[in-house]
Amino acid sequence: MTKAKYMVVANWIKDQIDKGSLHHGDKIQTEAKISKQFGYSRQTIRQAISLLINEGLLESTQGSGTYVKKSKRSEKESKVVGVITTYNTDYIFPRILGGIEEVLADHEYAMQLGFTHNRVSDERRALELMIQSNVDGFIIEPTRSALPNPNMDLYQSLMDQGYPLLFINASYQVLPSVHVALDDRKTGQMIYEYVYERGHRRIFSFFKYDDIQGHLRYSGANDASKLHGQQISDEDIFWYSTDDFEKGFMNEMLLDKLKDYTAILCYNDALAYQLLEFLEAHDIKVPEQISIVSVDHTDFIGKSDVEITSVAHPLQKLGSTAAKTMLEMIQKPTYNKSVDFQPKLVEGNSVKNIQQNGGGYDE
Repeated sequence: MTKAKYMVVANWIKDQIDKGSLHHGDKIQTEAKISKQFGYSRQTIRQAISLLINEGLLESTQGSGTYVKKSKRSEKESKVVGVITTYNTDYIFPRILGGIEEVLADHEYAMQLGFTHNRVSDERRALELMIQSNVDGFIIEPTRSALPNPNMDLYQSLMDQGYPLLFINASYQVLPSVHVALDDRKTGQMIYEYVYERGHRRIFSFFKYDDIQGHLRYSGANDASKLHGQQISDEDIFWYSTDDFEKGFMNEMLLDKLKDYTAILCYNDALAYQLLEFLEAHDIKVPEQISIVSVDHTDFIGKSDVEITSVAHPLQKLGSTAAKTMLEMIQKPTYNKSVDFQPKLVEGNSVKNIQQNGGGYDE
């Protein structure tokens, strides 16, 4: 497919920046010169330049010309990448960080770590400390990514200064950004389809409302339900936050509500295995009486013999891909390719094929 003429010009200017022919603060050729070089109209050249101004690569000064946007950060590489995640000691994080560290070390880069504990104040503190350390770029797991965040001014400042920003697991929807993550919408669709194909129609869901992954997984599940002429109602969902999970919300009222369902979609394995223990403590058998499907496929060790069917998180591969992407972004200021890992479901023994059977606690 032939590219639009303005895109040919825009890509040529980007290539000049990536190759080092144009540096931060350099003035680009006039519209007239570029027009003559390509044999395109001035309007086409103007459209290409406007595109790159909107992408933050160029800036125009009235009466002076158009320049490669200046970077306020040091031009000298520190060979250090700042990595900020919510947690580091358990669950999926050690393997993600391991993947990042391995690739960075292979390219003689160090990793400066910061942790937010899912608090926006800690996120800001970590960002400010890394700016003082003059890192070459940032790999960041967003904090409460679905909620308003007071740190957007700082992120915008980093982008204006030319820092490469890469988000993992999720991204802030209000920022134009590069990300490496599991395709959460397709993940939600996959887990719904899995239980639906096994005869389940009374399906309950647990989704997190403070992380954008929860919204996307819900959207995917809702997509799947509509394909089958179904509609997920408000009564079929329990929305919870990170704080809710830490405090605990398993109680008799929830147990009573779940009696109306044959299958449960869980936001992640941390919740799924906690729910499994709760159900078994109340003599509810999984999958005989109720089925569970989840996301992350982690190595939880508990007392149960049930292995939960779950979409596998890319873990170390996500980390290594994030590190490789960051190195590309450092070397090529125009690099902006995101990566969405396609979901792969790993079957355990937590879902019963009920087909014509009704299922439920009272069977």
